[in-house]
Amino acid sequence: MKKILLIALFLLPISRIQAADFLISPAVIDVEMDIREELSRTIILENKEERDLWVYGTVFELDAEKGLLPQNPSASTKNAPANWIDVSRALQIIPSLSKKELTLKIKTPPGAISGNYHTAIIFADSSMGRDEAEAKMATEGKRILLNISIRDNSREAAGLLGFKINRKIITQDKIIFSYKTKNTGNVPTSPIGDISVTNRRGAEVVTINANPEDKKLAEGELWETTQTLKGKLPMGKYKAVLNISYGDRSSQLQDSLEFWVVPMWLSILVLAVIAITPFLYWKALMHKPPIRKRRIQDGPVIVDLRHPEQ
Repeated sequence: MKKILLIALFLLPISRIQAADFLISPAVIDVEMDIREELSRTIILENKEERDLWVYGTVFELDAEKGLLPQNPSASTKNAPANWIDVSRALQIIPSLSKKELTLKIKTPPGAISGNYHTAIIFADSSMGRDEAEAKMATEGKRILLNISIRDNSREAAGLLGFKINRKIITQDKIIFSYKTKNTGNVPTSPIGDISVTNRRGAEVVTINANPEDKKLAEGELWETTQTLKGKLPMGKYKAVLNISYGDRSSQLQDSLEFWVVPMWLSILVLAVIAITPFLYWKALMHKPPIRKRRIQDGPVIVDLRHPEQ
Protein backbone atom coordinates (compact mmCIF):
# COMPACT_ATOMS: atom_id res chain seq x y z
CA MET A 1 0.00 0.00 0.00
CA LYS A 2 2.83 2.38 0.87
CA LYS A 3 4.55 1.49 -2.39
CA ILE A 4 1.46 2.36 -4.39
CA LEU A 5 1.14 5.68 -2.53
CA LEU A 6 4.78 6.58 -3.23
CA ILE A 7 4.32 5.80 -6.93
CA ALA A 8 1.22 8.02 -7.01
CA LEU A 9 3.05 10.89 -5.30
CA PHE A 10 5.91 10.53 -7.76
CA LEU A 11 3.65 10.52 -10.78
CA LEU A 12 1.55 13.48 -9.59
CA PRO A 13 4.10 16.23 -10.29
CA ILE A 14 4.96 14.56 -13.58
CA SER A 15 1.33 14.75 -14.69
CA ARG A 16 1.25 18.40 -13.69
CA ILE A 17 4.27 19.38 -15.77
CA GLN A 18 3.24 17.37 -18.81
CA ALA A 19 1.88 19.54 -21.60
CA ALA A 20 -1.86 19.16 -21.98
CA ASP A 21 -2.90 17.43 -25.18
CA PHE A 22 -5.05 19.95 -27.04
CA LEU A 23 -5.01 21.49 -30.49
CA ILE A 24 -5.66 25.00 -31.73
CA SER A 25 -6.58 25.94 -35.28
CA PRO A 26 -5.93 27.53 -37.63
CA ALA A 27 -2.20 27.64 -37.02
CA VAL A 28 -1.71 30.79 -39.11
CA ILE A 29 -4.07 33.68 -39.86
CA ASP A 30 -3.17 36.25 -42.51
CA VAL A 31 -5.27 39.40 -42.83
CA GLU A 32 -4.99 42.50 -44.98
CA MET A 33 -6.71 45.56 -43.56
CA ASP A 34 -7.22 49.28 -43.94
CA ILE A 35 -6.81 51.84 -41.20
CA ARG A 36 -9.92 52.01 -39.00
CA GLU A 37 -11.12 48.63 -40.19
CA GLU A 38 -12.53 45.90 -37.99
CA LEU A 39 -12.91 42.20 -38.74
CA SER A 40 -13.28 38.93 -36.86
CA ARG A 41 -12.05 35.36 -37.19
CA THR A 42 -13.01 32.11 -35.47
CA ILE A 43 -10.44 29.95 -33.70
CA ILE A 44 -11.06 26.42 -32.43
CA LEU A 45 -9.69 24.81 -29.29
CA GLU A 46 -9.87 20.99 -29.33
CA ASN A 47 -9.36 18.91 -26.19
CA LYS A 48 -7.72 15.55 -27.01
CA GLU A 49 -7.66 14.30 -23.43
CA GLU A 50 -10.22 12.41 -21.40
CA ARG A 51 -10.43 15.16 -18.83
CA ASP A 52 -11.56 18.75 -18.77
CA LEU A 53 -8.93 21.35 -19.59
CA TRP A 54 -8.67 24.80 -18.10
CA VAL A 55 -7.14 27.02 -20.76
CA TYR A 56 -6.02 30.66 -20.70
CA GLY A 57 -5.05 32.79 -23.70
CA THR A 58 -2.75 35.80 -24.11
CA VAL A 59 -1.73 37.99 -27.06
CA PHE A 60 1.96 38.65 -27.74
CA GLU A 61 3.77 40.84 -30.22
CA LEU A 62 6.52 39.12 -32.20
CA ASP A 63 9.75 41.10 -32.36
CA ALA A 64 12.63 39.95 -34.58
CA GLU A 65 15.20 40.82 -31.90
CA LYS A 66 13.33 40.56 -28.60
CA GLY A 67 11.07 37.62 -29.38
CA LEU A 68 7.71 37.47 -27.61
CA LEU A 69 6.56 40.78 -26.14
CA PRO A 70 3.50 40.63 -23.87
CA GLN A 71 0.50 42.82 -24.56
CA ASN A 72 0.89 46.29 -23.02
CA PRO A 73 -2.50 48.03 -22.65
CA SER A 74 -0.85 51.36 -21.78
CA ALA A 75 1.19 51.50 -25.01
CA SER A 76 0.11 53.68 -27.92
CA THR A 77 -2.31 51.63 -29.99
CA LYS A 78 -0.90 52.80 -33.32
CA ASN A 79 2.50 51.25 -32.49
CA ALA A 80 1.32 48.18 -30.56
CA PRO A 81 -0.36 45.60 -32.84
CA ALA A 82 -1.05 43.33 -29.87
CA ASN A 83 -3.49 45.98 -28.65
CA TRP A 84 -5.44 45.75 -31.91
CA ILE A 85 -6.45 42.18 -31.05
CA ASP A 86 -9.34 41.32 -28.79
CA VAL A 87 -9.65 37.74 -27.60
CA SER A 88 -11.16 36.57 -24.34
CA ARG A 89 -8.64 36.36 -21.49
CA ALA A 90 -11.17 34.58 -19.31
CA LEU A 91 -10.82 30.96 -18.29
CA GLN A 92 -11.91 28.60 -21.08
CA ILE A 93 -13.10 25.22 -19.83
CA ILE A 94 -12.95 22.64 -22.61
CA PRO A 95 -14.79 19.42 -21.77
CA SER A 96 -13.13 16.09 -22.39
CA LEU A 97 -12.69 15.15 -26.06
CA SER A 98 -14.61 18.18 -27.32
CA LYS A 99 -14.10 21.45 -29.18
CA LYS A 100 -14.75 25.06 -28.31
CA GLU A 101 -14.94 28.08 -30.62
CA LEU A 102 -13.65 31.54 -29.73
CA THR A 103 -14.10 34.80 -31.63
CA LEU A 104 -10.99 36.78 -32.45
CA LYS A 105 -11.52 40.48 -33.22
CA ILE A 106 -9.00 42.75 -34.92
CA LYS A 107 -9.42 46.52 -35.13
CA THR A 108 -6.80 48.85 -36.60
CA PRO A 109 -6.65 52.31 -34.97
CA PRO A 110 -6.82 55.69 -36.77
CA GLY A 111 -3.11 56.41 -36.39
CA ALA A 112 -1.83 53.02 -37.53
CA ILE A 113 1.08 53.08 -39.97
CA SER A 114 0.92 50.97 -43.10
CA GLY A 115 3.14 47.88 -43.11
CA ASN A 116 3.34 44.28 -41.90
CA TYR A 117 2.87 43.29 -38.26
CA HIS A 118 3.27 39.91 -36.57
CA THR A 119 1.59 38.72 -33.39
CA ALA A 120 0.99 35.43 -31.61
CA ILE A 121 -1.99 34.25 -29.60
CA ILE A 122 -0.86 31.59 -27.14
CA PHE A 123 -3.04 29.28 -25.04
CA ALA A 124 -1.85 27.16 -22.14
CA ASP A 125 -3.57 24.78 -19.73
CA SER A 126 -3.42 25.22 -15.98
CA SER A 127 -5.59 24.12 -13.12
CA MET A 128 -3.75 26.56 -10.84
CA GLY A 129 -4.82 29.81 -12.53
CA ARG A 130 -3.61 32.35 -15.08
CA ASP A 131 -0.20 32.99 -13.52
CA GLU A 132 0.84 29.37 -13.92
CA ALA A 133 -0.62 29.25 -17.44
CA GLU A 134 1.36 32.33 -18.54
CA ALA A 135 4.53 30.82 -17.08
CA LYS A 136 4.01 27.76 -19.29
CA MET A 137 3.08 29.62 -22.48
CA ALA A 138 6.59 30.08 -23.86
CA THR A 139 7.42 26.36 -23.60
CA GLU A 140 4.15 24.43 -23.56
CA GLY A 141 1.62 26.86 -25.01
CA LYS A 142 -0.20 26.24 -28.28
CA ARG A 143 -0.05 29.27 -30.52
CA ILE A 144 -1.66 30.92 -33.51
CA LEU A 145 0.50 33.16 -35.67
CA LEU A 146 -1.47 36.24 -36.73
CA ASN A 147 0.04 38.34 -39.53
CA ILE A 148 -1.55 41.75 -40.12
CA SER A 149 -0.83 43.74 -43.26
CA ILE A 150 -2.11 47.33 -43.28
CA ARG A 151 -2.66 48.86 -46.69
CA ASP A 152 -1.25 52.29 -47.38
CA ASN A 153 -4.42 54.33 -47.83
CA SER A 154 -3.01 57.60 -46.54
CA ARG A 155 -4.65 60.56 -48.24
CA GLU A 156 -3.67 64.19 -47.99
CA ALA A 157 -6.60 66.47 -48.76
CA ALA A 158 -7.99 69.79 -47.63
CA GLY A 159 -10.83 72.20 -48.23
CA LEU A 160 -10.75 75.97 -48.56
CA LEU A 161 -13.60 77.44 -46.53
CA GLY A 162 -13.13 81.16 -47.13
CA PHE A 163 -10.86 83.95 -48.34
CA LYS A 164 -11.50 87.57 -47.36
CA ILE A 165 -9.95 91.00 -46.87
CA ASN A 166 -10.34 93.46 -44.01
CA ARG A 167 -11.93 96.09 -46.32
CA LYS A 168 -13.05 96.28 -49.92
CA ILE A 169 -11.89 99.91 -50.12
CA ILE A 170 -8.44 100.41 -48.63
CA THR A 171 -7.37 103.84 -47.40
CA GLN A 172 -4.51 102.77 -45.14
CA ASP A 173 -1.03 101.36 -45.60
CA LYS A 174 -1.86 97.90 -44.16
CA ILE A 175 -3.94 95.32 -46.03
CA ILE A 176 -4.98 92.19 -44.13
CA PHE A 177 -5.95 88.98 -45.93
CA SER A 178 -7.40 85.97 -44.12
CA TYR A 179 -8.38 82.49 -45.19
CA LYS A 180 -9.78 79.38 -43.53
CA THR A 181 -8.92 75.80 -44.44
CA LYS A 182 -9.58 72.31 -43.07
CA ASN A 183 -7.63 69.07 -43.33
CA THR A 184 -10.10 66.58 -44.80
CA GLY A 185 -7.54 63.80 -45.31
CA ASN A 186 -6.48 61.08 -42.90
CA VAL A 187 -2.87 62.17 -42.34
CA PRO A 188 -1.29 65.46 -41.18
CA THR A 189 -0.60 67.94 -43.97
CA SER A 190 0.91 71.37 -44.46
CA PRO A 191 -0.52 73.95 -46.90
CA ILE A 192 1.96 75.59 -49.26
CA GLY A 193 1.16 78.54 -51.50
CA ASP A 194 0.87 82.29 -51.82
CA ILE A 195 -1.43 85.28 -52.24
CA SER A 196 -0.76 87.07 -55.52
CA VAL A 197 -1.93 90.68 -56.00
CA THR A 198 -2.35 92.04 -59.55
CA ASN A 199 -3.45 95.44 -60.88
CA ARG A 200 -6.16 96.20 -63.45
CA ARG A 201 -3.79 95.38 -66.31
CA GLY A 202 -3.13 91.91 -64.87
CA ALA A 203 0.45 92.69 -63.86
CA GLU A 204 1.58 91.15 -60.58
CA VAL A 205 2.56 93.82 -58.06
CA VAL A 206 3.24 91.76 -54.91
CA THR A 207 3.20 88.17 -53.58
CA ILE A 208 2.66 87.05 -49.97
CA ASN A 209 3.52 83.64 -48.49
CA ALA A 210 0.24 82.00 -47.48
CA ASN A 211 1.86 79.90 -44.71
CA PRO A 212 5.15 81.47 -43.59
CA GLU A 213 5.11 79.55 -40.27
CA ASP A 214 4.88 76.20 -42.12
CA LYS A 215 1.83 75.26 -40.08
CA LYS A 216 1.00 71.53 -40.16
CA LEU A 217 -2.66 70.59 -39.81
CA ALA A 218 -3.66 67.47 -37.92
CA GLU A 219 -6.34 65.17 -39.27
CA GLY A 220 -9.67 67.04 -39.24
CA GLU A 221 -8.11 70.29 -37.97
CA LEU A 222 -9.71 73.61 -38.95
CA TRP A 223 -7.26 76.52 -39.30
CA GLU A 224 -7.79 80.22 -39.94
CA THR A 225 -4.83 82.52 -40.53
CA THR A 226 -4.19 86.14 -41.48
CA GLN A 227 -1.41 87.51 -43.67
CA THR A 228 -0.60 91.22 -43.83
CA LEU A 229 0.56 93.26 -46.81
CA LYS A 230 2.46 96.29 -45.57
CA GLY A 231 3.29 99.24 -47.78
CA LYS A 232 1.43 101.59 -50.07
CA LEU A 233 -0.10 100.58 -53.36
CA PRO A 234 -0.93 103.13 -56.06
CA MET A 235 -4.56 104.16 -56.33
CA GLY A 236 -6.64 101.76 -58.37
CA LYS A 237 -8.46 98.45 -58.51
CA TYR A 238 -6.64 95.23 -57.58
CA LYS A 239 -7.27 91.50 -57.56
CA ALA A 240 -5.90 89.07 -54.94
CA VAL A 241 -5.64 85.36 -55.81
CA LEU A 242 -5.01 82.70 -53.15
CA ASN A 243 -3.27 79.53 -54.38
CA ILE A 244 -2.48 76.73 -51.91
CA SER A 245 -1.63 73.07 -52.44
CA TYR A 246 -1.33 69.92 -50.31
CA GLY A 247 0.19 66.47 -50.43
CA ASP A 248 2.20 65.89 -53.58
CA ARG A 249 1.30 69.46 -54.68
CA SER A 250 -0.53 68.17 -57.75
CA SER A 251 -3.90 69.47 -56.54
CA GLN A 252 -4.54 73.11 -55.75
CA LEU A 253 -7.17 75.17 -53.96
CA GLN A 254 -7.86 78.65 -55.29
CA ASP A 255 -10.01 81.64 -54.44
CA SER A 256 -9.94 85.32 -55.39
CA LEU A 257 -11.33 88.72 -54.42
CA GLU A 258 -11.16 92.32 -55.64
CA PHE A 259 -10.51 95.55 -53.76
CA TRP A 260 -9.78 99.23 -54.30
CA VAL A 261 -6.93 101.35 -52.99
CA VAL A 262 -8.00 104.98 -52.53
CA PRO A 263 -5.96 107.83 -50.94
CA MET A 264 -7.26 109.12 -47.66
CA TRP A 265 -7.79 112.67 -48.95
CA LEU A 266 -9.91 111.40 -51.82
CA SER A 267 -12.00 109.27 -49.48
CA ILE A 268 -12.62 112.28 -47.23
CA LEU A 269 -13.58 114.38 -50.25
CA VAL A 270 -16.05 111.78 -51.52
CA LEU A 271 -17.60 111.42 -48.08
CA ALA A 272 -17.90 115.18 -47.76
CA VAL A 273 -19.66 115.43 -51.12
CA ILE A 274 -22.03 112.63 -50.17
CA ALA A 275 -22.76 114.31 -46.84
CA ILE A 276 -23.36 117.82 -48.22
CA THR A 277 -25.44 116.86 -51.26
CA PRO A 278 -28.75 116.42 -49.35
CA PHE A 279 -28.23 119.79 -47.65
CA LEU A 280 -27.65 121.58 -50.95
CA TYR A 281 -30.70 119.94 -52.45
CA TRP A 282 -32.85 121.01 -49.50
CA LYS A 283 -31.51 124.54 -49.68
CA ALA A 284 -32.31 124.76 -53.38
CA LEU A 285 -35.89 123.72 -52.71
CA MET A 286 -36.31 126.36 -49.98
CA HIS A 287 -35.18 129.25 -52.24
CA LYS A 288 -37.19 128.31 -55.31
CA PRO A 289 -39.51 131.27 -56.39
CA PRO A 290 -43.30 130.65 -56.14
CA ILE A 291 -45.24 129.82 -59.27
CA ARG A 292 -47.62 132.66 -60.37
CA LYS A 293 -51.09 131.73 -61.51
CA ARG A 294 -52.17 133.25 -64.83
CA ARG A 295 -55.46 135.25 -64.79
CA ILE A 296 -58.07 134.06 -67.24
CA GLN A 297 -59.75 137.05 -68.98
CA ASP A 298 -63.51 137.09 -69.63
CA GLY A 299 -64.39 136.66 -73.29
CA PRO A 300 -67.45 137.96 -75.24
CA VAL A 301 -70.87 136.49 -74.52
CA ILE A 302 -72.55 134.86 -77.47
CA VAL A 303 -76.36 134.58 -77.49
CA ASP A 304 -78.22 132.15 -79.70
CA LEU A 305 -81.09 134.19 -81.19
CA ARG A 306 -82.92 131.04 -82.13
CA HIS A 307 -83.42 130.27 -78.51
CA PRO A 308 -83.50 133.59 -76.70
CA GLU A 309 -84.77 132.00 -73.51
CA GLN A 310 -81.56 130.20 -73.02
